[in-house]
Amino acid sequence: MKKMNVEKSTVKKFNKFQKTRVENILNLIRPNMKKIKADHLCTLENAHKIMNLSSQLSGIHLDMAIDYEENNVLKKCRKAESWYLLHLVNFYSASGQKCYKENLVKNSLFKHQSTKTTYKDIDKLIKDKIFIEMPEFRSDGVQNGYKNLRPSEEVAGAYLDWNVKNLLCNLKFINENTKINIKLDLDKNDI
Repeated sequence: MKKMNVEKSTVKKFNKFQKTRVENILNLIRPNMKKIKADHLCTLENAHKIMNLSSQLSGIHLDMAIDYEENNVLKKCRKAESWYLLHLVNFYSASGQKCYKENLVKNSLFKHQSTKTTYKDIDKLIKDKIFIEMPEFRSDGVQNGYKNLRPSEEVAGAYLDWNVKNLLCNLKFINENTKINIKLDLDKNDI
């Protein structure tokens, strides 16, 4: 995908509707831009800078999506609900908490689909060996009839690796586009 920067002169050529749209977007992002001391960019005069930042962020997400799709383990969680399940199971696993199907299906992330469908999603991830059944490490091993879920070793490693790469991409973005100084000792090939 070829990246093209938007020039200041391009924004000056916007018609009335394009300018109104950009100003509305700038007003929407201003509160969070203020939190990072970048609200001065939320003007029509600086809109090209915001558009270029947005393009860079999209590029990061697209690169991460490609990495995700090329990962034979993670791509089995392509469906959004499967991705949510992976986040939840990994969270509970890494923090040593119980993680039963019966609790997962009640999570608010799944309020838009039936409990039956969520159970099917969990069962598919178990069948695909994304999740395994294993007691939590803070337990005495008693499961009370429920089966505790954990990500498989391969999944836990791929998930953590993918997220660290995402974090590095975002740190590089922050370092290159903000006044926040982060020293990254990375080769260009690391990201």
